[in-house]
Amino acid sequence: MEGREEKVFNIILIVGFISLLVVFLHLSSKNTVAIGIESHINDCSYDTDCIMVNSGCCGCDGGGVKIAINKNYIGYWNEKIFRECREVSCPAMAFRDESCYSTPRCVEGMCTLAITV
Repeated sequence: MEGREEKVFNIILIVGFISLLVVFLHLSSKNTVAIGIESHINDCSYDTDCIMVNSGCCGCDGGGVKIAINKNYIGYWNEKIFRECREVSCPAMAFRDESCYSTPRCVEGMCTLAITV
């Protein structure tokens, strides 16, 4: 019987580990991966069309990075971030990504960030 109990214990341990891994990956993806940017949200004609926003749930003080989007989509972007990031906690970070010190620019019809460090 010891062999069977050991197998059951190992199965429970593996299932528990996989469950924790899935939860961790789900929360990590919200924190570190840019939240799916539709191609039209970056369209521009002039530098003044572009603004800098958080790429995901966390700002620069929380380990996040910045991206540039068309200013006409700021309401859409803020609502999307609010909806998708309600349960995300961001760590306090002393290090900031270089995107946090950037300027939004329109380059070849796409909003992008020009590093100003």
